[in-house]
Amino acid sequence: MNTATRKRIQRSVNRLLVDTASNTVTTPGGSDGAGGELPPVETTTTVKVDVAPLGNTPEERLIAEQFAALTLWKLTFPAGTTVDESGTVEVNGQTYEIKAVLDGESDSIFVQAVATRNDQ
Repeated sequence: MNTATRKRIQRSVNRLLVDTASNTVTTPGGSDGAGGELPPVETTTTVKVDVAPLGNTPEERLIAEQFAALTLWKLTFPAGTTVDESGTVEVNGQTYEIKAVLDGESDSIFVQAVATRNDQ
């Protein structure tokens, strides 16, 4: 896919992401180089997102089996959004805890994650 086509598709997908979310990602701490430890760093960004019940792809079913007692949600973000399993996303006053990031292609036009909602 050429760059112009990819950008046009990304713009179309981004128009479908109607909600705005606060996406919090925690980066682990590490050594400070002097024998001490650096604390983890939490970064919060505002991103567009779509929230939907989890679908039926094989990867989604495999993840769902690990959380059978919970309702799972699929969150879709624009390409390039950083999402990890330690993060939380707040959408319309609801907080979602990321449980897994779905594998995408290296040239994906979006990023998807599986999450639980804190009110469950």
